[in-house]
Amino acid sequence: MPGVIGAARETKYALGCWELFISDELLTNVVPYKNLYIEYIKGNFERERDAKYTDMIEIKVFLGLLYLVRTLHANRLMLEDLCGTIYNKINNSNYNK
Repeated sequence: MPGVIGAARETKYALGCWELFISDELLTNVVPYKNLYIEYIKGNFERERDAKYTDMIEIKVFLGLLYLVRTLHANRLMLEDLCGTIYNKINNSNYNK
């Protein structure tokens, strides 16, 4: 019978499934290259805070937000509206039950 196999069978939460596709090893390789790009464009900005280096947590948050925007079909919402939409969807779902 077809079904879930391998490491996915052991995963019980959505985050675990997501980490099977986007692993920490992959992100460990992405972060240095992103920081190299930031170093390259840093001269285009007057303030230092406009071109700060990133880390793995920030990349995970960014990818998570992209995933949520696509899932919620919210690609034209303002950030404040998006946060409200995410909050309402989570509170009205089975996540908290």
